[in-house]
Amino acid sequence: MSDSEPVKTPEFSVPLTKEDLAQLGQFNAIWSQVDFLVTVLIGKLANTDMENVLTMTGSATAAPRIAMLKRFAEKAKDAELVAVCKGMGKLIGSRNHLSHGVWGWYWGADGSRKVGCQYHLVSGKPIFASDLSMLMLTVTGASHDLGNAMRRIMPELDRGHRPQQFLFGPGDDPNNDPGPGYTKIRTGPVGT
Repeated sequence: MSDSEPVKTPEFSVPLTKEDLAQLGQFNAIWSQVDFLVTVLIGKLANTDMENVLTMTGSATAAPRIAMLKRFAEKAKDAELVAVCKGMGKLIGSRNHLSHGVWGWYWGADGSRKVGCQYHLVSGKPIFASDLSMLMLTVTGASHDLGNAMRRIMPELDRGHRPQQFLFGPGDDPNNDPGPGYTKIRTGPVGT
């Protein structure tokens, strides 16, 4: 963008406060942990590598992937993980609402206005900015519970520290232990 180009603004103002935006961003960052943990657990319970898991799940959204994890957990008779998967149903709906809805002002029948997110698939049931802190606690709980399941099923990943630091990338030595409190996932070089 050059200095002569005008700064563009979004079509609608975003009425969220900085704190609301931080909570929304943190919700999405923790949801990515949920996605990752679901994928890792599917791979472990299916006794396959990540490449096969990605082929199995394809372009499936969160709900079908969590349902798949639940089926593998049922087959492994892991009642704890089955319960975690069952408990995530409402959270999936909230995640979709926050990711695909539009933020604005909910205008009540009494003339009141409140910052909320409107999602066309659940019209008339907005999520309000005041709901973000509770949703943060809920998604944090899901990440925690899935992490507990991962450590129980894959004890080699239990580093004894919570929360762990997550390292990924080619690193300098695949045999180098990053130290206590870190989980390292080795990935190939990233092209530019």
